[in-house]
Amino acid sequence: MRWAYDGPAELRIHLGLDPEHVRDRGCGTSCGPLLEPEDEELVDPEPMAAVVSVGSDRCYVVANVADHPILEGAALLHRLSGGPEHGMCRVSADAGIHIDPLRRRVGWWCSGRRKGNKQARGLAFCNWQAN
Repeated sequence: MRWAYDGPAELRIHLGLDPEHVRDRGCGTSCGPLLEPEDEELVDPEPMAAVVSVGSDRCYVVANVADHPILEGAALLHRLSGGPEHGMCRVSADAGIHIDPLRRRVGWWCSGRRKGNKQARGLAFCNWQAN
């Protein structure tokens, strides 16, 4: 017995069938919405939230209900523009990302397995340094 990390596709490979039949290539990324500082989700002692810090002075919180925000790539900066800032974030988040636009550096973490963790490095923020 072993883990089927590729899910049903790996089972189909084992059976000699085409794995592409069960892979959803058109799904794209699905990241959670930006949360307001007073959002009821943040009252929970263990909220499903990802903290996003930009530079040294901006903090945002994204609902961590789908893909990790790193998968949005540089488009995340556009989505955050004009979004609700949290000042200093005191949320017990289960994921996070720090973006340094001046140095073109990005770093991220998460407390569990998420879609795209392995693929994210180098793909999401093209031509950025990943820490």
